[in-house]
Amino acid sequence: MMRALESQSIYRVVALSTTTPSIRTVVVEANAGWYRDDLSEGAKGDCTVYPVLALRTVVKNMYTKQVRQLPPREPLTHEELLKDGWTFALQFEQTSALIYDPEKCCILAYDDEDRSNQYNHRYAEVVVCPWPAKADEQRLAQVYEQVSKVALSLIQPDEIAVSD
Repeated sequence: MMRALESQSIYRVVALSTTTPSIRTVVVEANAGWYRDDLSEGAKGDCTVYPVLALRTVVKNMYTKQVRQLPPREPLTHEELLKDGWTFALQFEQTSALIYDPEKCCILAYDDEDRSNQYNHRYAEVVVCPWPAKADEQRLAQVYEQVSKVALSLIQPDEIAVSD
């Protein structure tokens, strides 16, 4: 029995650039995972502020093809992909904020796709901070509240602990 044709997409990196932000920038992340059993009015998620070390922009090409097998694993050039029957679909940029996570002891890339993690009840925003770091508590208060609300909204009703 022959496998049906399926539309497959593959992505190839064409360019990469990294630069430091010209203005102090942070990622504010709220984790509501610890607050599932306390969703009373005014409950807040736990917010963490990560300094942005650099901004990374990746330019990618997307190719599509109707295939019966998985796309090639080896990196083919643009010309090789076209010769093999792949169609150039589009080119796009993806910009990520590179942050240092001291818990994991590594640098992580945070981008719009990472903004919301429903499984872990996390939500984050990139914030430009053109003020001294000592003013963060006051100046970021509204952001803390906003990201906490979104993180708390990711908790599904069946995950809420019911107390007797």
